[in-house]
Amino acid sequence: MSELRQHPASGGSWLWLAAAFVGIAGGVANYLLATAAAAHTEVAGVGTAALVSAVLDLGCWLVLGLLWLALLVPLRAGRGWARIALTASAGLAALLDLMNLFGSWAAIATAIVQLALLAAALVRLHRPVRPASL
Repeated sequence: MSELRQHPASGGSWLWLAAAFVGIAGGVANYLLATAAAAHTEVAGVGTAALVSAVLDLGCWLVLGLLWLALLVPLRAGRGWARIALTASAGLAALLDLMNLFGSWAAIATAIVQLALLAAALVRLHRPVRPASL
């Protein structure tokens, strides 16, 4: 009887799912905080700028989250290009997280958690394949 084996790189799929969830949740929290700040600020331009920034941030995280979800399917099938695409998109996400370190408390907290998740996912994605034991 033959076993159904997964590709070795697909073991960290849950890390990509968690990173997508954290990014989208952080974008939503940042948007809600920006909406509250826009409603209570006396300077009109500051509240609007925070709201536009939060909407762009949420949009970027939605696109990255959907991209990661879509790339998990070919990754589990053993496609090498999916590893490259996930690595490149993780680099873009890390840049977005570094910019979020200068944002609200929600953006800072989710950026730190997501950077840790992305680092773990990339290590898991690019670890060397061990030969099967005899």
